[in-house]
Amino acid sequence: GVEAGIWSEADAQRFVETVDPTDCLRILIEMPDTEPELALAEAAAVIDVLEKAGINVPILLHGEGQSAWSCVRRACDLGYDTRIGLEDVLFLPDGSAAVDNAALVAAAQSMLAASERKFA
Repeated sequence: GVEAGIWSEADAQRFVETVDPTDCLRILIEMPDTEPELALAEAAAVIDVLEKAGINVPILLHGEGQSAWSCVRRACDLGYDTRIGLEDVLFLPDGSAAVDNAALVAAAQSMLAASERKFA
């Protein structure tokens, strides 16, 4: 299946106007290496466009660089899929260097567990 990559609210608008979502396996909301608050605001705008259009396709939310961990946290809170790896970010949430992908995944799993506890 097709994974549709969306980087902005404008991309989301084009997507809902031109793409048959049933052709998509999932939608990747991909935030660039920018301030976390900006990335989360843009991701929220994208999500709003998709929801208003009634798009019912699984969503994966992730960021790069400084937006990576805020996007992982938001994805956990929203129940979306996410991803993390050295191709996305080189540092752990505490700012220390990640020694490998396993360290990044462990940090993301901790965020997911914390998010799940909030809703339990």
